[in-house]
Amino acid sequence: VETFAELEQNGAALMPLRKAGLARFSESGYPTLRDENWRFTNVKPLAELPFRPVLLASGQALGQKQLGDVTFGQLDADRLVFVDGHFNAGLSQTADQPSGVTVTHLASGLAGLERELGALSGGDDDPFVALNDAFFTDGALIQIGDGQRLAKPVHLLFVATAGGDGEAAYIRNWIVAGANSQGTIIESHLSLGQAASVTNVVTESRIGDGADIEH
Repeated sequence: VETFAELEQNGAALMPLRKAGLARFSESGYPTLRDENWRFTNVKPLAELPFRPVLLASGQALGQKQLGDVTFGQLDADRLVFVDGHFNAGLSQTADQPSGVTVTHLASGLAGLERELGALSGGDDDPFVALNDAFFTDGALIQIGDGQRLAKPVHLLFVATAGGDGEAAYIRNWIVAGANSQGTIIESHLSLGQAASVTNVVTESRIGDGADIEH
């Protein structure tokens, strides 16, 4: 309840989506081996963790050295880094984009998207998608206009500090690619700790006719 109250203070417009997600999860609970889509995956060990959404950015100081090889060395790419579900500007790097192209993080561009977020995920009966609807904090926002292309590949790096059992980061990516647009998006994950933690990522994508998007 306290977690939900804090989310409401930081974005009342998203509360219908969050409440609907929480309601779906409350009805379904975690999947079991009796569920067709999960009959080969036992999530009971995860379900027993004391899930705690990470609502505040970590105060842990991170540097490029800690990212190691996961940044792909000299790869010429824009990079959006999220630590425990929160955008880290110090570890991210983005170049100027052509007109009609946006590469940023979701929390900085929510205005006008509140009614669109969840349009693709809101009816999903996957319990983990429902949890993401309820608790997501940030994510990538990539918009490519008709006939436009990303200036460079975009690398999305999701870092888990894994400082305590049950820490859960919820990330929502929003990608819109217009007709005949082009771009490459790379996604990778890095855990810095040994604790049992979860990074729950949901990506909503709208891809136009003739678009060439590699993810």
